[in-house]
Amino acid sequence: MRVRAYAALCMGWVCVAANGWAAFNGDLELDLSSTSDVKNVLLLPPLVQVAVKPSGLSFAGVEAKMVERFDNAGLAKLFPAFSKELSGRVVSVDATLTVMKREQLKASQAKQPATLARAAKAADAAWVIVFEVAKNGTLTATIHDALGESQGTAVVLPQAAALKPKDTSAVAAAVVKQLADLSAPKTNAVSEPAPVVLESTPPAGSESEDVAGDVDVELRRERQSRVLGMKVDHSQVRWVVATGAGASTRSLGVSGEGVTRLAELRNQAAPGWGVYVNVAPLKFVEAWAERPWSELQVFGHYRKGFVRATGASPGLEGQSCRVIDDDFQVGGRAGYKLGKGYWPVVGVAGAWTQERAWFGCGLPVASTTARGIDVQLQVEQPLVVDRLALKVSAGPRFLMKGDGADPQGLSLAGEAWLEAKPVSVLFARGGARLVRNRLVTPDGLALVDLRVFYAMEVGVFF
Repeated sequence: MRVRAYAALCMGWVCVAANGWAAFNGDLELDLSSTSDVKNVLLLPPLVQVAVKPSGLSFAGVEAKMVERFDNAGLAKLFPAFSKELSGRVVSVDATLTVMKREQLKASQAKQPATLARAAKAADAAWVIVFEVAKNGTLTATIHDALGESQGTAVVLPQAAALKPKDTSAVAAAVVKQLADLSAPKTNAVSEPAPVVLESTPPAGSESEDVAGDVDVELRRERQSRVLGMKVDHSQVRWVVATGAGASTRSLGVSGEGVTRLAELRNQAAPGWGVYVNVAPLKFVEAWAERPWSELQVFGHYRKGFVRATGASPGLEGQSCRVIDDDFQVGGRAGYKLGKGYWPVVGVAGAWTQERAWFGCGLPVASTTARGIDVQLQVEQPLVVDRLALKVSAGPRFLMKGDGADPQGLSLAGEAWLEAKPVSVLFARGGARLVRNRLVTPDGLALVDLRVFYAMEVGVFF
């Protein structure tokens, strides 16, 4: 707020206004603007440039990639100066870091209006201040409103990477002055001023070493979050490859004319092996990765049981043969994330499946090959956010005409898996898949083929 000041001369009962001197020398103005109009301010950690090489590749010829990272230690250095200027109307460091973690703010998106608006809303702040430290040590502060739009002008302080107290105080004073002007009621439009450039001295001594230490910490964090040059993000899984051992059981019910011609099938648990692949194509686009509709997956698996048939009834003793016992599936899922944190992903999956149980000998046992389309409802429920989830799906199976058997009645398929991402790129899952196929042979035999495959699979994800 600016007011015009007039000099007044008062003697006894008579006051004579004297403004001639002010008129002669031009208007005398007093800046009575106050920070009391400034509402809550959110300070984001400074953005710093760090050089990152793929983990384990430090030899010549491997170029480092420059990436932006948040300097949380720098935020702790900036906070006291701003808190002093604004009488505590600054979101605390701990609260800021909590908001960043909850909203999953990324340094690469820190200057986008949508990201800043989301952060301001989560912190209940009217203003967001973004800091950047260039490679030459220049500190730049920009002001953004609750909608994430840039306001005022940039405050530039050369050679201030060390964030000394005198530098943080200078930046805070310049930024807060603009916040006071932006928050005060406007009476006349003014032209946009040039960026504010402050002066500083080059960092020296131990404070320069502190900055290097902060960058080293960020570099170590970056290397820990990358394997073979690829970023590891437990919240955004792009693809998974896993393999492991398991066991399969099978029960075959036979009814109809001629059933006495077949031997009873007794199938104990047989060892097995499986491979699982899952790709989420929309997660490869960074702008889409966090959208609720980005839960599109393409998956496939192959499982094989190591089974051998042996005759046990009179007249069949000593006869044995190899059995082809396997299943193959490829399909996709369209899912929607209902919310952040512990909210589930709900979707619909469809897949083409083939399952074989083929006896390569003359034992009187029915061989079957079932092919069909599975249509399932799938729910993925986080149990530990970004680390452990339960995935359950079930639905009808629409069988096709196969080799030696045709579909009859309703067939079903379902599975349940506990999936974990405990450390680094390690992926593990354990669970079971259950299938109930109803078939009929050309001889009129009705078959009910019930299969269960249990497995523990381990692999990697990115």
